[in-house]
Amino acid sequence: MPAPAEAQTPAGRQLLSHARTIAGVDDPRVLRLYEAGIDGSLAFAATGAVDATPLPGVLATRHLAPAEAVDVAGDAAIALT
Repeated sequence: MPAPAEAQTPAGRQLLSHARTIAGVDDPRVLRLYEAGIDGSLAFAATGAVDATPLPGVLATRHLAPAEAVDVAGDAAIALT
C-alpha cells in the first residue's frame, strides 16, 4: 500500500523520520512511542502513559536548583545517546 500523499511532503517525511528515531529509544526517561503515522490529512502518535509533570510545567512554578538542572540535563543526554 503506498504512503499517503501527506507522507510525501517535507513535513510528513520529517514526522516519520523523527518517529523512527524516537521509536528506537528504549529508556525509562523517554516517552515510549509505539506507533506514528499519517492517516489522510491527520498525523498521529501513539505513546505510553506518563505519570509526571512535564518540565515546562515544573519550570512555570519554580526554578530548578543547580544540582537538579544538572540531573535533568544529564538524564536527557544519557537517554538520547
